[in-house]
Amino acid sequence: MDRNVGRFYEKKEEALPTAIDRHFDKFIYPSFRWMSEKIVNDNFKVFNLSLNSRLPGTVIPKINLDQLDKLLEP
Repeated sequence: MDRNVGRFYEKKEEALPTAIDRHFDKFIYPSFRWMSEKIVNDNFKVFNLSLNSRLPGTVIPKINLDQLDKLLEP
C-alpha cells in the first residue's frame, strides 16, 4: 500500500493514479483494524506478506515467505 511502489501489474509509465493516500486513513486502515478485532481468531488468521506496507504489524502481523512456509507445513 505504497503509491510510490505502484501496482505489480502496471508498468510505471502506464500506471494510473491511485487514491490510496486519500482513502487510507478514513477507509482502508479502519477496515483492516476492524477485521483484526472482529474476524481474526484462533481459527482464522490473516498475515501481511507485503514488502512495502503501511499497515502496522499490530493490526495485521507481517511475515515473510519462509515464515509462511513454516506455518503451512503439516
